[in-house]
Amino acid sequence: MQRIGVDLVEFKKARIFYAEHEHRLENYFAGSEVSLIKKSRKPYESLALLLAAKEAVFKSSGLPWMGIDGFRKIRIFSRKNNQLSFRLSGNFKRSYIHRPSSVLTFIKSKDYVIAECKSQHLKDLF
Repeated sequence: MQRIGVDLVEFKKARIFYAEHEHRLENYFAGSEVSLIKKSRKPYESLALLLAAKEAVFKSSGLPWMGIDGFRKIRIFSRKNNQLSFRLSGNFKRSYIHRPSSVLTFIKSKDYVIAECKSQHLKDLF
């Protein structure tokens, strides 16, 4: 069975978060994710993409909230074709079957970004 997780992040809120936490992003994100944010012409938009992507992956997992530690176990990365995908560790990794088709999709407007994650889970197969 496939599960879907969806999240929306407003750019206005991401801009505020970025302004307040720019020097502490490493507390919330992996180094490669911080690089994606800071290399962008509009870092707050990249931040919004990552926040929405992580939340969509989390929602599709069906697992209970695991705090900031769980948030860090969802790693978002850029593929060669500039699409974003994800890697998992800990409880997240054990519950997913990660396939190349498990790519995140996004809808972006001038005010917000929506991320969608479709995933297959081990517990749904047995």
